[in-house]
Amino acid sequence: MAEQYGVIIGIDPSSTKTGWSLMVNGVIYDAGEVHVKKRKQITPHRTTEIAQKLCSQLKRYSFSTLVMKGAGPPYRPGQVTKEIIIEYPSAKVYGNRPGTGLAIYGDAVGVVRSSLGNEFGGFEIHYVTPDTWCGGHSKVKRRMIAEKEWPTMADTKDSGGDIADAIALAVWFRDGGKSRCLAGG
Repeated sequence: MAEQYGVIIGIDPSSTKTGWSLMVNGVIYDAGEVHVKKRKQITPHRTTEIAQKLCSQLKRYSFSTLVMKGAGPPYRPGQVTKEIIIEYPSAKVYGNRPGTGLAIYGDAVGVVRSSLGNEFGGFEIHYVTPDTWCGGHSKVKRRMIAEKEWPTMADTKDSGGDIADAIALAVWFRDGGKSRCLAGG
């Protein structure tokens, strides 16, 4: 692994829960998920609530302080990056079936991206499809990657694999995946 100075936020969004990971200087610092009750609200309200909760979770951290004093290798001025990597829907979602699920998932990605962009200016935002970053790895394999990178994952409830995917996504990006991302905004 090359030395990485800065912050990478991995995001695995959906309309009911979103996994996130925070990598500082190449090391997973924290991770979690935000969620709402699936049928409690109509989709636009759910995605807005998820985005608000996600921003609240991430605002707890002082990114500059973490980079200079925190996890990973020692900080070196001029080598700091601030990146957000968001999984973006491919052609099909919900068990590889086309349909309305893709539109709902796309809405979730858009709302989360917009909220993060507004809240955390100065971060470069990238998109990647599951087909690109997963490399055919199963959810079990991605969970194993997450547990290796963040030992706390072994004791974390993550029934949908959203937290594990957010961690594995950040790891993929750190390890050279950036060149394979879609254009961000």
